Amino acid sequence: MPGRGYKIDPPRSWSTTLAEVALIVLIIGLAAIAFDVAKSWTTVTLAQTSVTVTPFTFETETYNFESDEKGKPFHKEVVARRSDGSTVKIATVGRIEWGTTTRKITHTTGVWASVYDLIEAKTTWQMHPAELAALKERLRNPPVDCVFQTAGNPSFVRNDIVLGHELAVIQTSTATERGTFWRARNLGCEELQFRFESR
Repeated sequence: MPGRGYKIDPPRSWSTTLAEVALIVLIIGLAAIAFDVAKSWTTVTLAQTSVTVTPFTFETETYNFESDEKGKPFHKEVVARRSDGSTVKIATVGRIEWGTTTRKITHTTGVWASVYDLIEAKTTWQMHPAELAALKERLRNPPVDCVFQTAGNPSFVRNDIVLGHELAVIQTSTATERGTFWRARNLGCEELQFRFESR
């Protein structure tokens, strides 16, 4: 009765096995480098793209109700944004009647500038491409409910209308206070109104 024939491959050399392992490691390394380069390129591309948003100007006043039940204004801020997304914020420092302010200008070119009237100083600095890309993405595609991950576990609670704008109302809560913020969806989630209540 004829027997079955078996073919036995010769043992593979260590050099062949090590070469295959090295090739696999090289492929994985090249893939990781390609992913990192693509991610960096995407960030740079987003940072270089232009932004078109709704221009606006509004002024807010902050009131203290502890000493006066009708509320006493102690802080003012003006925010103005151009259609290219560049924004300037002018805020009072110290007593309103002093007339001293700080001005912060954020250009969508990536340049920030701050001017301090009280000490007659100015500072400027350049954003990192990732920061600029994040800023433009927030202006272009703000969160639907204007909820940003900050302290106090912010959460969306309802919609509201203020000055003709549809707003998302957000609340935060800590052990000592509760914050409520009215943010305009069509203005890049800028705050048109806010309130803090002590517990």
